[in-house]
This record gives sequence, C-alpha cells and structure tokens, in this order.
Amino acid sequence: MATFILTDEFKRILEKQEIIDGLAQKGYNINDFTNEILHRINKFDANLNLKSIAYHSLQDSDTYIGIILDEFLNKQYNVCVIPPKLGTRSGFLSQQIFGFISNLINGQQTSESYTLCDKPVIIINCMIDSLTNSAICNVIGAKIMGFKYIDIFNRTEDFGNSISTLTEFVNTVSPHKDISKDFSLSNNTLVINTQRLKNFTTSLTNEPYYFAINAYPAIILAKKEEIKIDSKDFEEKFAKGKSNKNIQAFVTFLKALKAVNFSNKSTDIANPLQQITYGAPGTGKSHEIKKKTARKSVIRTTFHPDSDYSTFIGAYKPVMEEADIRVVPVVLNNGASFDQTNGTLKEKRISYKFVKQAFLKAYLSAWKKYAEAEGRADPQYLVIEEINRGNCAQIFGDLFQLLDRNDKNGFSTYPIDADTDLQKEIQNAFKEEKDGESDNPYKLSKDIDVESAVEGYVSNYGSSLSKDIQEGRVLLFPPNLYIWATMNTSDQSLFPMDSAFKRRWDWQYMPIKDAKLRWKIELSGIYVKIDWWEFLKRINKVVADLTTSEDKQLGYFFCQPDSFIDSENKSDDDKYDLITAKHFVDKVIFYLWNDVFKDYAFDASCCKDGNGKEVLFAQFYNEDGKSVNTETLKHFLETLQSENEPSLVKEISTENQDEPEAE
Repeated sequence: MATFILTDEFKRILEKQEIIDGLAQKGYNINDFTNEILHRINKFDANLNLKSIAYHSLQDSDTYIGIILDEFLNKQYNVCVIPPKLGTRSGFLSQQIFGFISNLINGQQTSESYTLCDKPVIIINCMIDSLTNSAICNVIGAKIMGFKYIDIFNRTEDFGNSISTLTEFVNTVSPHKDISKDFSLSNNTLVINTQRLKNFTTSLTNEPYYFAINAYPAIILAKKEEIKIDSKDFEEKFAKGKSNKNIQAFVTFLKALKAVNFSNKSTDIANPLQQITYGAPGTGKSHEIKKKTARKSVIRTTFHPDSDYSTFIGAYKPVMEEADIRVVPVVLNNGASFDQTNGTLKEKRISYKFVKQAFLKAYLSAWKKYAEAEGRADPQYLVIEEINRGNCAQIFGDLFQLLDRNDKNGFSTYPIDADTDLQKEIQNAFKEEKDGESDNPYKLSKDIDVESAVEGYVSNYGSSLSKDIQEGRVLLFPPNLYIWATMNTSDQSLFPMDSAFKRRWDWQYMPIKDAKLRWKIELSGIYVKIDWWEFLKRINKVVADLTTSEDKQLGYFFCQPDSFIDSENKSDDDKYDLITAKHFVDKVIFYLWNDVFKDYAFDASCCKDGNGKEVLFAQFYNEDGKSVNTETLKHFLETLQSENEPSLVKEISTENQDEPEAE
C-alpha cells in the first residue's frame, strides 16, 4: 500500500474556519474532502490504494507540495494540491509548484518524454471559486508539460486537451495573458525573452514563476515540432545578471532539451498517423482538424457515392494542350500561328494526360518533405471529409495494405507494387523539372534514403527499397504522411466500412457539448429569444429517446446563426449570434422531419398538433411557402418541456419591453 504525505502547513490551512465554511457550501466536511482527494488519486492509479494522508515537515518542499511513496518508501509521484482558497488567484499554479520543481530538475533529457523532474507530477485543484481565464491557461501549460490534472469539483472549462502545437498554444493563451514578455514566435523560431525577468538587472520575487508556466510549455512544443529555439540573448543576460535558482533550473532544462537528438525524421509523437474524427452532425469535427493542422501543409478531399480509385489517386483524362503540327507553308486560319524556323504551327488539341488527385499529391509532397528534411520531416496531411459516404474498399483499393504502419518508425509495414501508369507518373514527378508547362513542385533535390524502413525487404527489381520508391515501382507511406478523416454518424452509409478497414485507424469521438457562444433562436418579435443550447439539450433528449442512439442528435454547430441579436450595437468584428425563425425551420426542422422523425412514424409528441394529429413539414410555412408559420413553430418548441422544466417560449413582458433574451 502506498503512502501519501503532505506538509503540516497544508493541514493547518484545512483547519481554518473560512476553508471549513467554504467546503460546507460544497457539501463536504474536512474528512469527506480528504477522502475525495484520496479517491480521485486512486482512480487515476488504482495500484496506489491510498487510505489516508500523512502530514509531515517535508525537506525542500513548499506548502502545497506532497509526495506519494510505494510500500518500499520509493517515491512514485510528486503532488501539488491547490487548497480550497488562495490568498491571490493571479499566481494560480505557477507560484505553488515551480519553486519545488526547480529543486528537482537535473537536466537529463534522454527521450521524447520531456520529463521536467525525477517523477511524474499530479496537480489536484481543490479551488472552491471559479477559475480565471489566466488560471485556465496555466492548467493548459501544465498539461503540456506532462502534469496530470485532477479537478476535485469537476469543472467543465476547456483545458486545452487538443493542443498539440506551439501555434495552438499561443493562440489559446495570448488573448488572456501577456506571454510576449516571456517568448515570441517568428519565422519558425521561438525567441526566449527577458522582459518579465527585468533583464536580470535586479532581484526577482514571483516573476520567475509566471515566466516558467509560459516558457516551459513553449520550449517543449517547439522541440517537438523541430522549431528553432533562440535563447542566446536570454542566457547571456542571465549569466551577467542576478542569480535565481528557478531561472537556473529553466536554463539547465533548456540546454538538455536542445542537446538531445531525437530520432531523425521521426513521426509527430503527439498525433496519430491515421485518424477518423466522428460524431453527431454539428459537433465541430472539421473545425477540430482545421485547428490541429493550422499552418501545416494540408490537402483536402471529400468522399461521395461516386468516388472511386481514379478520383482519389489519379487517372488519364482529356486535356487541351498546345501541339506542334508540321505543315507546308499555306494561308493559315483559325488563329493558328506559323513558326517559320522549323515549319510547324502550334494548335490547341485534345490529348490525354495523367491528372493527379488528392492522394497522389499528398503522397508525393510527403516524400519530398521527408527526403529533403535535415531534422524532423514536416508533416503532410491528407484530410478526407465525410469518409463514410464513399465506398472505402473501392476508393483505397490496394492502398489499403499501406494503412498498416510500423509502430516504431511510422512507415508502412507492407510495401506494394504500383501499376504501370502510376509508376511512370511517380518516377517523372520525382525527376522532371517541368510538369507540362508548369514547374514541377515534387522534383527531389535529394535522393530518398530509407533502407532500414522495412525489415527484411527484398526488391523484386534487383534494386534497393529507396530506389524502388523513388522510381515509383513500390508504394510506401513515409512517417510524415498523416491521413485524417471526418465521419458523420448520422449518415446512413451506402457502403459500410468493414472491420479490417476500421482497425487500421485511430478514432476520436467528438461529443455534443455547449460551445458557450450564447447563440439565440428568434421566434418572433413578441417572444423572448430562446437559448440555442437549451433547445439542443431538449431536442436531443427527444431524439435519443426515440432512436436509442446519439447518431441523429444535433451538435452545437449544426445550425449557424444568420443574424445579430443586437444589430444596432454590433461592431465590424462581431459574428452572427442569432438564428432567425426561417433559418431555423430551413435547417433544423427540415433535418428532424426528413432524417429523424419520419423513420419513427413521427411518434414523438413534438411532431403532433394540439389534437394529436401529425404535423406536416409544410405546416411550418404560411401559404406563400416562404414566411414561417409562427404558431406551428411555437407549438413545436412548447412541446419540448418535461415536468419540471419551464417552457422555452415566453412572451416579452409588457412591463419590461426591453427584456432581450432568456438566460
């Protein structure tokens, strides 16, 4: 059984009356509260089996720091417990942990784990009050550093679980706190700054902690992406300035991180090579991929029932090209020009040419990036929208075999032979200066060198693996080729995926959740605007009860606003936040009536009028077929009400005509 040790000082904090009162408001006494902490840690690591907390005076430890020892008294985890109340919330997490961590940094970076200290770090947030935006940003930074985060009160804020690049980190954090004092990103270089640290010209107090929570995540992400880290000016000023143990620890870690040589041209450790993001319509699947691939090379395609191998890979197609025609000098017509130097004229004629499609473009681009990379090869993303709307077996064909990737190096495990047309096109793409009349973007300036990529490879052409790939005879996915796709679970696929195909993909589920954009639905001028998320919760419950599935439910982005709640006070940068009644009927009601309710005989109460008769979709419009029938729409919304819920529809009070919306 493991032992969990916290400081005596932390115990005294828990015994303060304001802490006792605050926890009581959350339904805890001190004993229940500490048991909840133990329960959550045991849930994270069931092997610990913690039973109690021991309080001692810990050497070289801060107030909020503890350790977990195994049965042989070997340290297993470092633990930082944020108490229920802090004297100041501006230093949330940064002040509580980095003094402790600075004592543990030893500069030994030997793998891609980016471990800051001797053992993993668990952060337990017991704060009663809500977190500020800057505090949330600090949690995001801690997660990037590899810390395990446990929130006792199960907050629902977005703590950046999907952040995997430096750009995403900067875009997420910079609106809420000034990180420019700590680092800047320009021309694929991360520059470490000294402004917050006063250029080391004077003694520092809390500044190193605020610097650390921003700078550590930045250098870790930069190293992962092979972004150059410029710390020369930082280190020179530090060497000449006031000494500080926390900054010394940062410099030690930074030097070790920059010195370690991770596997050359290896794959991006944060992202799966083949992934399908799936979920109900409107959950933001495409947006999630767009966010993760920001500032990366992306080739995008969409599958549909008519998609096939040739529209995915490429094929010969008729094209108009200028051809040289030998002639005897005569009077020319049809605009043809005569070249007297060689007795030819140039004329537009139909010819057949191999036209590359999305896959081949991504394949060639990925190999060029890989062959010419000095360090980690830049990723090439092939994004397939609506992958389940096409016949994947027909579209991928023999490429299916290449989806089996080696877990260690990211290459395809089993190379395949290319057909003659494809072989010739790949060979020319890697070799020729021109592609028709245009420059060829795929010509290699360095030869492909991957002799150890496939264990036991024997060429069928008396050559090497590298040569076979470069000559186009053999197809093999490089480790920097990412194939990501989206799948809408509400679509009834014409061609279901077989289990062998599914097995070769990672799957990321996109849940239905509140995006907190405060969108409203407008019924008419005499009714209070309806909260979009409240409507979604209610209609999704109806759909779930009817279909016993989440597939047909609606995500937050299913229907985009088409107007403004307050059109008079909007600025040029404001985005639409109001869904008008007609837009709502055209998008939402149409989907429900045509793709959901009709398959279940319109059995839900919201599909019936006051007399129990089925409501036809046409009844949502007036006789002109253009304007919305407010009474029909009002009745539909009023039926979305369980026993203890208020009605979604409320008239604007005559006593308060300025009431804009229901909260």
